[in-house]
Amino acid sequence: MADGGRPCLQNLCRYLCNPAGKMTLQVIAAVAELECDLLLERTQSGINWAKVAGKNRRES
Repeated sequence: MADGGRPCLQNLCRYLCNPAGKMTLQVIAAVAELECDLLLERTQSGINWAKVAGKNRRES
């Protein structure tokens, strides 16, 4: 693109720089935060399970 991709950015702003677009971004961000929290929860659960089961990750 000769103009450095500007029309793409203008289209993006057109869709995201209004109330519905802002809400969409907030929902996507909330889902991403939920996924991160679930990942941390599953990781901690696995670590706790391994401790109870007597597993040591340093021993292979």
